[in-house]
Amino acid sequence: MLRDSRIYYTCLGALLSFLAFFNYLIDPYGSFGTDILNVNPVDSRSEILNKLDSADPQLQTLLFGSSRSLLFKHFPGLNVALYAGAIEDHYSILRYAVDDLQYPIKAVVLVLEPDLMVSSHPVEKMLVKNSKLNRWLIKEPILYGQSLFAPPGYIDDIAMLLSVTTLKNSTKVLLKALKKRMSNGDKSDQDIGVVGAKNNHVLGRIAEARDSIDARLRQYRKLYMSALALDKTRIKYLDMFAEFASENNIKVILVHPGSSKVFWDEMMSLSNFKNINSEFYDLIQKVRVRYGWTEIDIRPGKWKGLPLEYPDGVHLSKPSAAIIDNEINEGLRNVF
Repeated sequence: MLRDSRIYYTCLGALLSFLAFFNYLIDPYGSFGTDILNVNPVDSRSEILNKLDSADPQLQTLLFGSSRSLLFKHFPGLNVALYAGAIEDHYSILRYAVDDLQYPIKAVVLVLEPDLMVSSHPVEKMLVKNSKLNRWLIKEPILYGQSLFAPPGYIDDIAMLLSVTTLKNSTKVLLKALKKRMSNGDKSDQDIGVVGAKNNHVLGRIAEARDSIDARLRQYRKLYMSALALDKTRIKYLDMFAEFASENNIKVILVHPGSSKVFWDEMMSLSNFKNINSEFYDLIQKVRVRYGWTEIDIRPGKWKGLPLEYPDGVHLSKPSAAIIDNEINEGLRNVF
C-alpha cells in the first residue's frame, strides 16, 4: 500500500511538474518572458500599449472591442480591440490614451456585447498586472483581517502554471506555431513533403473544429450556465467610460455585434442568455439616451444592410467586416 502511494504521488508530481514547465516555456500570456516559440512576444494588452505609444500624435479615433472587432481596420483611427476585451479594458486604455499620451481623441467606436459583461467572464489577470493600465481599475476594499491571510503573489503564478486553462492556451500557441512553420513558403507537397502536408491538413482540421459553430455554442453555453445577471462592477465601468467620454467631449458610436441566425436562435433558447441580453440592452438604451450615443445594431433581426457572414457563428468574415467598416465610417462622418 505504501509503495503504491509513493508511485502515485511520484507520477502525480512528475505530471504537475511537466505541466508547469510546459506552460512556463510556452508562456501564453507573456508573464515570464520565456516564449520559446516566439509566437506571443508580449501579452495583447502590452501590444496595444505599444501601438498607442507609436501612433500618430493627432490620433482622433479609437475602436474598442473583443476578437469580434479585430477585422475592423478601414476607418480613420486605431483599432485597440483585444481578445476577450471587456469594458474594464476599454476604460483603462481610453484613460491611458487621453490622460497619459494626451491624444486629441474626438470619437470612439465601442463594440460591446453582454457576453463580456457577466461575472462568469473573469477580469483578465494581465490587465490587473499591467502597471500602465491597472491604475484605473476599481479597487475593492480589503479588510485588515483579509490582508493578513491573503496569499502571496507567487501563489497566483503557480496556480496559473498548473491551470488547465493555461494548458489549453499553451496548446493553442503550440498549434499556431506549428501551423505557421508548415505554411512557410509554397504550401505544395513537393516543398513541405508528404508528412508535412498531412500534418498541415491535420492542424487545419483541428483549427476548423475549434472555430466551428458547434465549438462556439459550447463555449457560450458554458459561459451562460453560471451567468444570472450583468456584473455590477462592469456596469460601473460602463458608467465611468460614458462619463469620461462626456467630460472630454468624446463622441461615442456604440456597435452591437451580430451573429448568424442559427447561432442566435440556439442561444435564445437559453433563459440565462435571453434574460441577460434583455437586461443589457435595457441598460445600453438608458446610457445611449443619457449621453447621446450613436448606435449601430447588426444583431439578427436588427441589421437591414447587406447580408453578413459569420463562419463560426459570431466572428464576421473579412468581406462582411468590410461592410461594417463602411457603416462605422458613415457614423464617424456624421459625428465629425
